[in-house]
Amino acid sequence: MTTLAEVAAKVEATIPERMSVEKLRKVSSKLTPMEHDAQVRVWAMRWPVISLEFLRMRDKDGFPRFAVFTPESNWCIFSGNFWKGSISRGAMWGNGLSLELQRLSASLVQEYFGDIVKRMKTESKCGLFTGIGGGITCCISQQFNGVIPDSVREQMSVCAEIVPGRTIVVSEATPWKVSTRPHPALSDPDPLVIRVVDGNPAEALLVAHFDATKAEEYVMREFSEA
Repeated sequence: MTTLAEVAAKVEATIPERMSVEKLRKVSSKLTPMEHDAQVRVWAMRWPVISLEFLRMRDKDGFPRFAVFTPESNWCIFSGNFWKGSISRGAMWGNGLSLELQRLSASLVQEYFGDIVKRMKTESKCGLFTGIGGGITCCISQQFNGVIPDSVREQMSVCAEIVPGRTIVVSEATPWKVSTRPHPALSDPDPLVIRVVDGNPAEALLVAHFDATKAEEYVMREFSEA
């Protein structure tokens, strides 16, 4: 069974010595978007290229082995209906996806999770209406229950500054539960941070692999008077 740690180790082994951020900025500044292939090769000297094919992996129930989040949301939701509305805990979704996942390129979602969105819609049952924009029939969800370390946030910021695209956080999913509302199944907080390059969902860079800090530990460390 492939784990994210194994994925990260294999990818990181491709560049034993990473280009410094300063040199990367200098070299990147000399390239234009027309020289896209050259740009990707340069960026890969700092952040190795990672194939997203592992996102196609499914568990014994046919659900994703890995959950995808964005820096803006700790929810990964696939719903069985196509609508927009708001629910408890501030989570929102539409078009069969959590609101934040909608911000990813449509081609990326269709490529790696199109079967899941289709399945949720197919398995939907009539019924629950929230009164806010439409009705929910069924969904599966995961919640990221960790804190991204400051050192990783800094890497994310630098990569976002240099590489046009979208950042995703991928973690191993715990068993999904089909329900009419998001169910707080907590994903394994040992994620990968990946930058998906604009223009081609198949081009992605591994920014970081880390152990997320538990929220309680983060609060104690950052806000303890001691």
